[in-house]
Amino acid sequence: MQRVVILLCLLVSCRGYGFASNPGRSFEKIKAAGDDARVRDLRFTHLTTNDGLSQGYVTAILQDRRGFMWFATRDGLNRYDGNTFVVYKNNPNDPDTLSSNFIEDLMEDDHGYLWIGTNTGADKFDPTSERCTRYLHDPNKPNSIGGSYVTSIARDLRGYLWFGTRSSGLEEFDPNTETFTHHLNDSDGEFVGRITHVIADGHGEIWFVGERGLFHLNLAIGRITRPAATRIGLSADRVYEDEAGNLWMLANSPIVGIVKYDRQTESVTEYPVAPRGAGVQAWTLNGGSTKGSLVADGQNGFWVPSSEGLSYFDRRTERFTYRFQHDESNPDTLDSNAILSVYQDRGGVLWVGTENAGLNILDFRQEQFALYRHRAGGPNSLSPGRVKAIYQDPDGVLWVGFFPRALDKLDQNAGPITHYVPKPGDENTLGKGTNVDGIYKDAAGYLWLGGGGCGLDRFDERTGRFKHYLHNANDPRSLISDDVYTIYGDRKGQLWVGTQHGISRYDPATDGFTNYRPVPNNPASLVNWIWNIYQDRSGTLWLGTFGGALIRFDEKAGTLVTYAPDARDPHRLNGGGIMSIREDHTGTLWVGGFGGLYRFNRQDGTFTRYTESEGLPSSTIRCIQEDAAGRLWLSTQKGISWFDPQTAIFRNYDVSDGLQSNEFSDGCYEGADGKIFFGGSNGFNAFLPENIRDNPYVPPVVITSFKIFNKAVPIGANSVLKKAIPYVDSLTLSYRDNIFSFEFASLSYANSHKNRYRYKLEGFEPHWNEVDSKQRLATYTNLDPGKYVFRVQGSNSDGVWNEQGVSLPILITPPWWDTNWFRALCAAIFLALLWAAYQLRVRQLRWKFYMATEARVRERTRVARDLHDNLLQTVQGFMLRLQAVIETIPAGAVKHELEDTLEIGDRAILEARQAVQDLRPASTAESLTQAIRALGRDLASRDGATFRLIVEGAELKLHTTVRGEIYSIAREALRNAFTHACATHIDVEITFDRRRLHLRIRDNGKGIAPEFTEQGRAGHYGLAGMRERARQIDAKLLILSGAGTGTEIELTVPGSIAYAKSQERSRFEQLVGRLLERTGDSG
Repeated sequence: MQRVVILLCLLVSCRGYGFASNPGRSFEKIKAAGDDARVRDLRFTHLTTNDGLSQGYVTAILQDRRGFMWFATRDGLNRYDGNTFVVYKNNPNDPDTLSSNFIEDLMEDDHGYLWIGTNTGADKFDPTSERCTRYLHDPNKPNSIGGSYVTSIARDLRGYLWFGTRSSGLEEFDPNTETFTHHLNDSDGEFVGRITHVIADGHGEIWFVGERGLFHLNLAIGRITRPAATRIGLSADRVYEDEAGNLWMLANSPIVGIVKYDRQTESVTEYPVAPRGAGVQAWTLNGGSTKGSLVADGQNGFWVPSSEGLSYFDRRTERFTYRFQHDESNPDTLDSNAILSVYQDRGGVLWVGTENAGLNILDFRQEQFALYRHRAGGPNSLSPGRVKAIYQDPDGVLWVGFFPRALDKLDQNAGPITHYVPKPGDENTLGKGTNVDGIYKDAAGYLWLGGGGCGLDRFDERTGRFKHYLHNANDPRSLISDDVYTIYGDRKGQLWVGTQHGISRYDPATDGFTNYRPVPNNPASLVNWIWNIYQDRSGTLWLGTFGGALIRFDEKAGTLVTYAPDARDPHRLNGGGIMSIREDHTGTLWVGGFGGLYRFNRQDGTFTRYTESEGLPSSTIRCIQEDAAGRLWLSTQKGISWFDPQTAIFRNYDVSDGLQSNEFSDGCYEGADGKIFFGGSNGFNAFLPENIRDNPYVPPVVITSFKIFNKAVPIGANSVLKKAIPYVDSLTLSYRDNIFSFEFASLSYANSHKNRYRYKLEGFEPHWNEVDSKQRLATYTNLDPGKYVFRVQGSNSDGVWNEQGVSLPILITPPWWDTNWFRALCAAIFLALLWAAYQLRVRQLRWKFYMATEARVRERTRVARDLHDNLLQTVQGFMLRLQAVIETIPAGAVKHELEDTLEIGDRAILEARQAVQDLRPASTAESLTQAIRALGRDLASRDGATFRLIVEGAELKLHTTVRGEIYSIAREALRNAFTHACATHIDVEITFDRRRLHLRIRDNGKGIAPEFTEQGRAGHYGLAGMRERARQIDAKLLILSGAGTGTEIELTVPGSIAYAKSQERSRFEQLVGRLLERTGDSG
C-alpha cells in the first residue's frame, strides 16, 4: 500500500491528571480506541543491538535526502542503509564528535546537515565529513544556547532554527550570526516550563507543547500566548499541523490520547487512545518514559503509540480502527508496546522505535496478500495446523480444512469463525481422521469433505449434522477407500473422489458410489493413489497420481490413456507425484507436482518442463490457478510464483512479502470474483491477482564503504577520501593502492534483503556483474594506471531498478617511471643520444673523408713534386741535349725527323707539366668563386671565348679539401669546354645554400657523344677523374650532353660536407680525428 509520509512525533506521558472541568471551552470527547479497534495481523521485522544498532532505546527516526535512515538513541547516532549500521558516538578527546551520546531529537536542514538535540545542548553533524559542530551553554556568553537539554528541533520559513529545552524555554537560533535568542516566559509572565516539541506552521509561526500545554509564539511581536480553549490542564508531548491548519496533539492530560485544536473555531476535541488507567499504568511500569511518536500517513490517518501498542486513528471517521500489539507467542509482532518513535519513509515502510527493544519495521505491501492464520489465544483466529483444503461456496462463505483434522467456516457477514472438530462418541460431528484434504458443496447444498483414513463426510448446514461415508468390503456400492486425497465436482454436478485404491463417483439417487479400480497386470487400467482430478472444457477427466503418471479418463467409454513418467526422456513426466492439473484459457493443459511445472502438448503427447533452472523458486508445485490476465499462479515449497506463458517469465514471492510461510500445501481455490486462496503450514493467503503490483519506488543507490587492502579508509586531508564515500564525486588512487573494494546499497527498506545490484568498472569490465544483497562487495586488484568509472545500479525487492544508479570516476596514478613526463624525458634522452650517435658517426665519416682527402692531396703533391723534380727535369735535360745534337746535324731527312721528335717531346713535357699542376692542390685563394673566375677569364682570354660567372646566395666558407675537389672538377670542365669542345660561350652558376652547394657549367661546344658521358673515351681520363673526385666528397655529378648540343655539368655537394664549421667544432673534429688516427694506428 503506497503511503505518502508526513512525520509527526507525539508523546504518551506516564503521568495522568484528573479531568478538570472548564465551562469556558468547547470540548467533545470521543470513545476510546479500545472500544472498537481490532488487532491487526501483519508481520514486523526487527533490528536490535544484535544487528549493529548501538542501543535498543530509539528516541527519534529520520530519513535524509539521500535515503539513509538515521536513528537517535541514548547511546549514539546510527546510520542505516538496509544492511549495516554505522554508529557515531562522543569521543571525549575529539571536539568534532557528538557532544553527548544521549540524543533526544533529529532534524535535517536544507543544506543536508543533521541537527541533533542532546542532553548537553545541540550539535550540527555534517554527513560529508562526519564531523560535529557543538552548540553548548556558556554562562559567559549570553548569546549561547540557554540550556543544556534539547528535546526538540524545528526550522522556520526563514531558515532559523528553534530548540525546545527541558529547563530553559524556547531557543531561537540565527544561522547567519550563530547566536541564540531566549524565549522564557509567556504573556502572563510565567515560565513556559518543560518543552517537548516545537513546530513551525505553514505561515512560519511557532507552536510548541510541553508540560503546561500548547503555546504560540507571534514572531512579529515576540509574544508567547496560550490559546484559551487549551487551558484545560492540557499536558502534551507532540504537536502536528494538518492541511486545514488544525493542530493535533498527543496528550497525557486530561486524557491519554489525541487532542485536536481547531484554530478557526478555537475549540478542542479529545480522542482517548485507550482506557485511561491502562495507559497510565503501562507507561509508569516502563520506567517513567514519556516519549512516543505519531505519524500522519497521507491518508487522513495517524499512527498513535500507547501503552497497549501502536494504534491507527482515522481522521475521517474519528475512530481508532486497529492496532498492533506485542505478543509473546508471536515473534512477528511488535517487540514491545513501549513505543518511543514512529516514522514512515519515502518507500512507505513504517519504522517503530521502542524502549530497550530496538526497531520494528512494517512493510504495508504485505496487505496485498491478506493473511489468515492461527493466533494463540486469539478469539477470532483460524484453527491450528496446516491448511489442506480451501473452498468458497456460492454464498461467499469460505470453508477451510486442516491437518490435524478440523474445519473452519469464515463468513464475513456472520462474525466470528466457526470451528468444527471431531468429537469422540458423537456421530453427528466431523468424522475422525488425520486431515481434511478436499471440500466441495453440491447443488443440494451439502458440503462434502474428504480426508486420510476417514472417508467422506457430508455436512448439512441446516441441521448442523455430519454424515459419514466409509468403505465397506461387503458393499460394492460403498466408497472404494477410506483414504481420500481429493474430491471434485464436474460440470454435471457429479462428485468424483480420488482415493488410495482408485476413484469413486457418487450417485445421489442411490446414495452409493460407482467405483473404478485398477486391474492387476493390466497397464491400460487405473492405478492406485489418485491425488488429483480435473475436468477440461471438452469434458475429459484428467487424473494425477502419486507415481507421477497423468491419466486421461473417458467416462462414457470407460477408457483411459496413461502418460507414464520416464525420467530419462526430457519430453516426458519425470516421475514425481502430480498434485495439480489446470487448463488455461487457451486450452493448454498444465500439470504441477514434485517434478516442476509441465506444459502438455496434446498433439504429440509430449511435455515441456519448467523447474528452478527456469526461474521457479521450487520445483515442487502444490497448486495451479489462472488469473484474468492469463498468468498462472503457483504455490510451491518456497513461496508463491506467477508465470507468464507468453514470455516464460516467473515472478516469485516469499514470506517477507506477506505470505503465511514459504511452505504451501495443495489446498487452494479460485473464487467467483477472481480472488485466489493458497493454504500452507501457517494459515492461508487470499489475494486478487490484479492487486498484486510491484513496488514502484525507485531506490537511491549509494556507495557505503571504501576499503584499501581490506581496511576502511579514513576521512582526512592526507587521505584519498576528503569526504565520506557516499558523498565523493571522484577518487584518485596511487598505483600502490592495488587492492581496493566498494560496498554499496540500494536504499529501499521493504524487504531490503531481496534488493539486487549490478556493478561494473568501466575501463576494465565490459559487462555488468549482477549480485544479490549478500554480495554487495566489489573488489579490484592490480589494475593498470589510468581512468576508470565504477558504476552501480540497484533495485528494490520487486526488481524495480534505478538504472541511473551511482557512478564514481577513478584515476589510478602510475609510478613515476610510468608517467607521461617520464616517458617524454626518456624519449628526449633517447632522441638526444640517437642524435649524438648520429652526429658522432657523421663526424667520424667526415673525419675519415678529410683524412682520406688530405692523404690523396699529399700523395698527389708528392707525385707532382717527384715528377717535376726528377722525371720532368731529366726529360728536360734530355730534350736540351737532343736540341744541341739537332743543331749539329745538317739539314736533311734525319734532321727533320729529329726536329719532329723534339716537337713531340716539347708537347709531352707541356702535358706533363699540366698533369703535375693538376696533381697539386687547387688554388689557395680564400674564395671558390674567385678561383673559378680567375681560371675562366684566363682560359677565355687565350681562346677568345665568352665566360660568365653567376653566384646565388651569400658565399659560405668551404672546407679546404672540399673546395679543392670542387675547383678541380670545375677546372677540368672549363678546360674541356675551352680547349676540346671549342665552345665560344661558357656560363658558370654557383648556388650557396645551407643544405647544399650547387655548381652548374654550361657551354655551347660540340658536345660529347652520349655513349661517352658515363665512362669517357678509351685512353682519356678527364670525365672519369671528375666522377672520382665527386665520389670522394659524397657529391652528385650529372653530365648532360650530346653531339653538337653543348655540354651541361651539374655538381651538388651536401651542405654538411661542403661548408666549414665553427672554430670550436673544428677543434672537436680535430680531437676526434686524432683519436681515430690513434685507433687506426693501434689497429
